[in-house]
Amino acid sequence: TQSTGEEEQEEEQSDFDCPEPTGWFASPTSCADYYGCSGDVAWKYTCAEGTLWDVDNCQWSDLVNCDKDGGEDEEEEQEEEQEEEQSDFDCPEPTGWFASPTSCADYYGCSGNVAWKYTCAEGTLWDVDNCQLE
Repeated sequence: TQSTGEEEQEEEQSDFDCPEPTGWFASPTSCADYYGCSGDVAWKYTCAEGTLWDVDNCQWSDLVNCDKDGGEDEEEEQEEEQEEEQSDFDCPEPTGWFASPTSCADYYGCSGNVAWKYTCAEGTLWDVDNCQLE
């Protein structure tokens, strides 16, 4: 399953060549981007701020080893944006992903008891540990 994939990103149909007809695949040029393929049609997604694509889902950037062009710059930009979006949400655990108490489309990522607010892509809602189609 995807843990953080479709946050704050509208789907964008792409000319990416799907290696398989269906699945999730890393971008060849960006550590933060990935592609969802269905019936050989690719849709581009971007991981939420502070996260990068790692094999089959978005993970905290400090847990991902990525050496693609622009990856470090994107990671730094995401960390700067993440700092600006810290929230007053009270994390129920020091680290993890948690549903918003006020919106089914919003959720919080906590690291070290510091929370950042995220919003699922249009047409998706937060469901236990990732954004799912409504």
